[in-house]
Amino acid sequence: MNISYTVCSANYLHYAKALGDSIIAYNSNIKFVIFLLDKYEIKNSSIFEKFDVIGVDDIWLPELEDMNKRYNIFELSCALKPFAAQYIISNYTNCEKLLYFDCDILVFNTLQNVLQKLDHFSILLTPHKVTYSNSLDKNVFETQFLGAGLFNAGFFAIKNNPSVIEFLDWWKIRLIHHCYCKPHIGLFVDQLWLNLVPIFFKDYAPFTDLGYNVAYWNIAERGISKKNDVFYINENIPLTFFHFSGYAESTPHLLSKYAPDITFEKYPATYDLFQFYVNKSNINYGEDFKNVKPYFGIIAPKTAVREQNFFKRKYKKWFKKN
Repeated sequence: MNISYTVCSANYLHYAKALGDSIIAYNSNIKFVIFLLDKYEIKNSSIFEKFDVIGVDDIWLPELEDMNKRYNIFELSCALKPFAAQYIISNYTNCEKLLYFDCDILVFNTLQNVLQKLDHFSILLTPHKVTYSNSLDKNVFETQFLGAGLFNAGFFAIKNNPSVIEFLDWWKIRLIHHCYCKPHIGLFVDQLWLNLVPIFFKDYAPFTDLGYNVAYWNIAERGISKKNDVFYINENIPLTFFHFSGYAESTPHLLSKYAPDITFEKYPATYDLFQFYVNKSNINYGEDFKNVKPYFGIIAPKTAVREQNFFKRKYKKWFKKN
């Protein structure tokens, strides 16, 4: 069995449903699982009847209480990816291949290419970019990749075997205590850890299909066009999935809040793509879910307080009273 999954809090359930619908629309051979990091009770469960929704309480995670005191909801959601993967592998006994997607993704085509590559490798990661240019204005994101990671953790694909079990154990152990969003001290949630995968795990391969994991950070190398209601990359490569990272309806002129220079005016062919995403998300009871306050992550101390306490412990003599 091939399984795909996402991890989200209740206020992102409408995005998760849109993702799941898009996966099974083009991939009837892939099951979709939502890991709900929340205490929220879904009132109309029938809208998720095509998927398995697993609440975090259904998974025995003794580390969760301590992690919840440490991380905000974004960090905690990232940290649970390998835990959720291990749960699927342990409880879906016929799971052979497993694909993870962030919930702000939509699939537009078959995922057969990545499934076929898993026949030959155990761990597939998508680099943020696969080409380079020596034009300064096109390389601004390369400096960000040095701080945030060579690979994007919004998607990865693994195969159920001992090598992957070892990888998940390695990743999970590190994310229990070191899944902070603090690039200035060498931590960027779960993602920056993936830089080490090619060194430690030999059964890995980069997945460089230009139609996969298209987003604001690589749109300069992957021009989007639309022909006969089908989206293409660089005119002739079918778009497999787009990662709408950082898109907000409150800033409708931007592809992402993380990249204010990337506008629809600069990339007009993407406008239809984003409108499709907004419509697909909102028809899934978006107004019901958007304002749900996440149960987890909200009790974590503010970043500034955490860092201040860290430095006070590390450099006690600086804070001694005269």
